[in-house]
This record gives sequence, C-alpha cells and structure tokens, in this order.
Amino acid sequence: TNHADGIDYMISVASGIVSGIVDSIFVGEFSLEEASKWGTEKTEKFVRKVAKLQGYNGDKLSGAVSFLEDKYKIAADKATSDFGGGSQHHLSDFSHHPTPIGLMFSMLTQFTKKVYGTDTNGFFKVVELKEEDLVLIGNNTKEKFVFGTVTWFFHMVSDMVGASGTIRGNESSYQLGTGLPGPIVSLLKEISALPIFNKMDKDGKKEISVWLNKLFDGTLLGEKFDLRTEIGIAREVGRQSIPVILNECIVRSFYFIRRLFEEIRDKGIKKFKDLKKIDWRRTAPFKNRTIVRMMTIATGTFTAI
Repeated sequence: TNHADGIDYMISVASGIVSGIVDSIFVGEFSLEEASKWGTEKTEKFVRKVAKLQGYNGDKLSGAVSFLEDKYKIAADKATSDFGGGSQHHLSDFSHHPTPIGLMFSMLTQFTKKVYGTDTNGFFKVVELKEEDLVLIGNNTKEKFVFGTVTWFFHMVSDMVGASGTIRGNESSYQLGTGLPGPIVSLLKEISALPIFNKMDKDGKKEISVWLNKLFDGTLLGEKFDLRTEIGIAREVGRQSIPVILNECIVRSFYFIRRLFEEIRDKGIKKFKDLKKIDWRRTAPFKNRTIVRMMTIATGTFTAI
C-alpha cells in the first residue's frame, strides 16, 4: 500500500516544478533542424580529422572529401546510375549503408562481383559489374578483405557529408549534398526490400520505399534524415532526457535518504557495525506503492509545468 505523507508529496511536487522549469528554460523543445545542424558540424570535423590522419594537408572540407574519394574508391560507385543516381544511390545501394549489414554487402560485392540494393521502385536488385570496373575488386582473398573493409570504411567517411562535387566552390552549402543514410533509415530500407512489404502506389512503386526516399532526401520532413541528422537526434534525445533524469533522481534520492534515516532512528543505530540491522528493502526507492505514487505526482507536475 501507499505510505506517502505530506512531506513526500511536497517533495514530489517541488521536484516536478524544478524539472519543468529546467525543461522549459534551459532545454527547450525537440528540434529536428538543430539536430541536423549539430550532426552536420560533428561529421564535418570527423571527416577533416580522418583526412588529415590519412595525409591530407589542406583545410577545406571539399578538399578533404575529394582526397578520401580519390584514395579510397569502391566498386559499388560504378553502379550509381542503377540505384537511382546521385540523389538516391547511397540509400538504395546496400553497400553504402554505414552499418554491419552494409559491410556485409561490401564484402559480398568483392566475392561475387555484384552490387546489391533496390531499384527505383523499391524491389531488390542485383547489378553485375562491368569488366572494366573489376579493377576495384581484389585479386585474392587478402585484397578482397582489404577492399571490402578498410577501403569501404574510409569511403564511407568521405560520403558522410556528400560527394566532393556538391561541396567544391561553395563550402557553405556542403550540407545540401547527399550524405549517407543512418543506421535507422538503413535498416528500414533493407527491410523494405523483403517480399512481405508489397503494397504498391498508383505508379507501381512500393509505398514504404517511396516514403523512405522522401524521408532521406528531405521532402518529407523538410530536413534530410541522413546519418548527420540521426547523430544529431541522438544528442537531442540525450538533451531532452536531462530534466526527466533530474526528476527521477530528486524523488528517488529523497525517498531513499528519508527511509534510511527512519531506519537508523527507529532501530537505534549508533555504530557502523549496527548497520546490519537496517531493512534495506524498506529504503529501496523501487517496486513499492509509495514511490510509484510520488513519481506519479512528480511527473504530473513536471508535465503541467
């Protein structure tokens, strides 16, 4: 049963007020635009850093991307036109997904000489590389693993902020370039190729594929939902969780300290060795009706504020 008293309720309300004020004044509302901006800044710094570690001596982002592109070419880029061209092939070509599944398809390309993904209608597609493009396929197992993993990784880095062609001569618009899909969109795109997703629109395209294409290129939400945005969203979620965690900590800490004090008082504990008399289950701020009631009041107050 619930054993909360007036002091418990007062602390719960106070915690909700403090957390609500922190959320309203210091945290603010969730912003996809801010998430995209922050993620873009972080990926830019990462691309520059990696390029410099690999021998790039310049300062421009376009130069860093161009340097990595030229040094780490992958066979899948030879099939760009088969997977929707420059605006969509990073999403449609599975080996351009910066995930373990993307790595798997990169390796598969090395051993089968084929590129895997979806066509413009959302159906699974396999493209065989032309003879002249096999120069980017390893001649032996060791080379295949190097091309499929190391080269693939650095190429993914170069594509994070878009191709160098979208950056050259206009450093301020690099964010408009086609970046990479993040882990969430990549996984959804891979799943969408399964036969169970067969609902078509009036143009004969998979509806889920059309939706993902619009999500990725920014026509659905007004912001490109790519790797840069997903990185920023992770930060936004962390920022939004601050007042929630604060509210939890205040209420649960008060509950624990007050019940611990009551145990020490009621059992006449005056020495360290007497602490074994404490019923720690009574002090734990979890799994009891009292703390549930306190958290309900604190959260309700927080939400109202």
